[in-house]
Amino acid sequence: DPKATSPMEFNLANGEKIETPTMYKSMRVKGYEGNNFNSITLPFGNKAFNLTVIVPLEERSIEESYQELASNQTWSSLTSQSREREIDIYLPKFKFEYSTVMNHSLMQLGIKDAFDPTKANFSKILDSSNGAELAISKVLQKSVIEINEEGGEAAAITSVGMMVTSIGLENEVFKANRPFLFAIWEHSTGAILFAGKVENPQESN
Repeated sequence: DPKATSPMEFNLANGEKIETPTMYKSMRVKGYEGNNFNSITLPFGNKAFNLTVIVPLEERSIEESYQELASNQTWSSLTSQSREREIDIYLPKFKFEYSTVMNHSLMQLGIKDAFDPTKANFSKILDSSNGAELAISKVLQKSVIEINEEGGEAAAITSVGMMVTSIGLENEVFKANRPFLFAIWEHSTGAILFAGKVENPQESN
């Protein structure tokens, strides 16, 4: 609900403070309180997927938290030990974009001839009788993730939207008001589909 979005202070890693549109919702979700970070896990994509947002404690950097989460044991503890409770959530709207060239990965999978002008065969696409040759020069994969009041979009996956419900006076509070990490993962297998960090929610990360 856009009416539940309001400016909130966000602390950048360099010590500067900005105001950024921040969504609010009070809901029952899984939360985790670790020694070095706190997290919440929200339903994403008709409960088949989850969005986990990880906020390092103030004395920890986002890089330190990433290194800790790179350990399978830490990530496993986060997902297995999170417990459901009512939490007041403050989450900035943000957009994450990532591009990568897939040439090397595809070649490692054995797709090599398509990149070689002397071996590629695209005769059904281009008439080579005039000496023209066609080969793949680059395969670019781009991922875009956007979290806003309408929910979240990651490729073709759509999440539950942010809507205000009842406000609990004694609820825990989760504020993503400084650089944070996020991961979108498949519920049944635990496989991580997207992961990234948000250092400034007003910029495409």
